Amino acid sequence: MKLSQEKLYGLCTRCENPKSYYDWCPPCDNLKLINEFSSWTSGNVIVNEIIRNTQKHATSYTSYLEWIPWEKLVNVKKFKLTTYCGMLEAEWIEGERITNYFRDEEIDSKRERSAPIPVFIEGDTNLTYNFSEFITECKKLYDCVKHGNRFLRFYGITQDPESSRFRIVTQFTNDGSLEDYLQKNFKTLTWQKKVDILYYIVNDIANIHKSGISHRNIHIRIRNKYSDIFNFGLIMFQLATGTIPYLTPNFPDANISIPISYDKVMRACLNNEPTKRPDLKKLQKIFNSWRQNPSYNLVNQFELSDKLDW
Repeated sequence: MKLSQEKLYGLCTRCENPKSYYDWCPPCDNLKLINEFSSWTSGNVIVNEIIRNTQKHATSYTSYLEWIPWEKLVNVKKFKLTTYCGMLEAEWIEGERITNYFRDEEIDSKRERSAPIPVFIEGDTNLTYNFSEFITECKKLYDCVKHGNRFLRFYGITQDPESSRFRIVTQFTNDGSLEDYLQKNFKTLTWQKKVDILYYIVNDIANIHKSGISHRNIHIRIRNKYSDIFNFGLIMFQLATGTIPYLTPNFPDANISIPISYDKVMRACLNNEPTKRPDLKKLQKIFNSWRQNPSYNLVNQFELSDKLDW
């Protein structure tokens, strides 16, 4: 039975209405954001409308976009990894929104700003810029945020003063692409950690599906439900072996120990017959189970494979 918001998150201490999240009361907090509309502007009516719409309908402290003035982004430079052509990195001096869940004080005091953080500024000044396409992507981006993207945070929108182009500001991933990340971290990744990564990826892909946006962070463009599952299988293989699938002899066979259950799901995703691949809902259920309540047999498989690999 699905619990009510009141039972899940409690009542607001100010207005006594049910909260929509542990730190968020829509009647109080959305109104506060609305009252601050006059304190900022992007200089563009359409961009303002998009950001303000996300704030009017926010249900948690992470479920809305912000206007981020360019002057709040310092040390802007081209990202060092070539896999992100044209991507800029910068330091956001205001920091991201965070919540201290361990303080039982007034609601305002629970929501804070982190220390300055590194961020990505997406977009390439060398590419043809289409404002209408940018707006469409922003709307899809909000749908992604609204549905609870966990693998990558989307912070808001800014404007490059040199080109006057609007850009999206996202979470900085220092390791770059999945390939870059595995080159640095593969030998220290346990199988349970790999499951954690895949859990967030499959749930984010499901959320991104709802919004229709491409999953740029892992360099896989979502085309249809069958190719998405195949691409997810490729990610499973890459996490399992640390190698690029199509550069691996005898793919999808591997020369390292892969847990039987993991291998079975991976091969199902890579099935040559698209209709025989599992759907996203089934994969979400599998990885949620593996992450939250793994069986004794599965834990043994993971532990044994961890020992055999190294």
